[in-house]
Amino acid sequence: MKTLLPALKWIARLIGLLFVLLLVANMLSSGLPELLKFSWTETLELVGLLLMITGIFQEYRWELVGGLLMIAGYLVFAVAEGQVLVGLVFPFIFVAGALHVLVWIWKRNSHE
Repeated sequence: MKTLLPALKWIARLIGLLFVLLLVANMLSSGLPELLKFSWTETLELVGLLLMITGIFQEYRWELVGGLLMIAGYLVFAVAEGQVLVGLVFPFIFVAGALHVLVWIWKRNSHE
């Protein structure tokens, strides 16, 4: 178990890092969006995306907070899209967030 927890934590971190790199590459290739022209759906998607990104960086300090933000961001994005599995990349953020929450729970329970 002692080697499994760090492995799960780093798998989740790598998923988050790859997500951010893909997002940056996408923004560099297509340019920044015009925020004032967003529809309500696009605004909700942006909120979900910002929650996911915030969670990716928060988990380095607080695993539980970061994991929950990643999950919440995915759920907001999925509600805006109107479907559970949104694309090929976004479900991995949900998985990474769930891994962070699981690692936090296991670490917390192992100290008792």
